[in-house]
Amino acid sequence: MKQFFLIFFLIFLLTSSLKAQSTHKGEVLETFQVENYTYVKINEHSKETWIAIPKLDVQVGDQIETSEGIIMKDFKSTTLKRTFPEIIFATKASIINSREGKKGASTSSKVPGVFTVGKVLENSKELNGKIITLKGKITKFTPKIMNKNWLHITDLNNEKADLVVTTNENANVGDIITLSGTVMTNKDLGAGYFFKVIVEDARITK
Repeated sequence: MKQFFLIFFLIFLLTSSLKAQSTHKGEVLETFQVENYTYVKINEHSKETWIAIPKLDVQVGDQIETSEGIIMKDFKSTTLKRTFPEIIFATKASIINSREGKKGASTSSKVPGVFTVGKVLENSKELNGKIITLKGKITKFTPKIMNKNWLHITDLNNEKADLVVTTNENANVGDIITLSGTVMTNKDLGAGYFFKVIVEDARITK
């Protein structure tokens, strides 16, 4: 924690005396919340960029804008237990277009219908980056890992079809649920966490 305060304080000192800074803008592809800060990975001009910002309630799919900040190489986060080859520390950030507000855009990125686990795994390549509705049975619930709750969901008709889902909501093993989240493929979260297919930032609807 002291490490973060020192970094942001130094950034403030370095940037407060400068003229207007250029900014970073892009769609949030991934986000992690820690105690007082937020990590976001954005798509900026077709390039994936990690940025650390003051605490912000941001979701995958939101469009955000941050101040220029300072680039740090090989930054090790003790909280997330991972090293970022390159990350920008910015003192200001704001949501300029939320996923909830982008009705037209979200309609095109959300795939209609309710998927089974098997169908998600079978069509993961086509569904990558898309928001889907999924129905399945919870076989495992692991709370508060990397500031997320982790679910293992199996197909109702095929228990061998297993899918990992991250969410901020609570659930119980044995529950049959319907949820909405973003499909991501070949996801490397660091610290040994790699998933060929994962559904992220899910919201339980039933």
